[in-house]
Amino acid sequence: MRLRATVVIPTFDHGPTLLRSIPSALAQSVEEIEVLVVGDGAPDVTREIVAKLAASDERVRFFDNPKGPGNGEIHRHAALAEAAGRLVAYLADDDLWMPEHLEVLESLLAEAGCAFDPRVVAALVEYLDNRGGRVRLMELDQRRAAS
Repeated sequence: MRLRATVVIPTFDHGPTLLRSIPSALAQSVEEIEVLVVGDGAPDVTREIVAKLAASDERVRFFDNPKGPGNGEIHRHAALAEAAGRLVAYLADDDLWMPEHLEVLESLLAEAGCAFDPRVVAALVEYLDNRGGRVRLMELDQRRAAS
């Protein structure tokens, strides 16, 4: 079964707020989700909090990365390459969602005629890999499908 949504939560040093933001993602009326917490040089306290939350719910995965260039965008792209949700939604590590957030988002996107086929959306997105080369997400999807 394909997940309905992937929630991406980038973080650095907001461990205490993750105690509220991650549960707000997990409390969605749409239960078929995964939560990818993407660390960017997170300190021990943040890593410990995320590890505890991940141990209590298998839908939470932590990508513990060293501090990267910029604001850790390259780490987010690596996490997105593993996303299994039909749609991807970002949640700031110091924000909360109402329980119907993803359900309403999914409904509004469908009403607007947005495509949920990752090949359609990914063809519009490019990013730089860690060697400075341009990589289309479409190519990542094709590589993932081949493996």
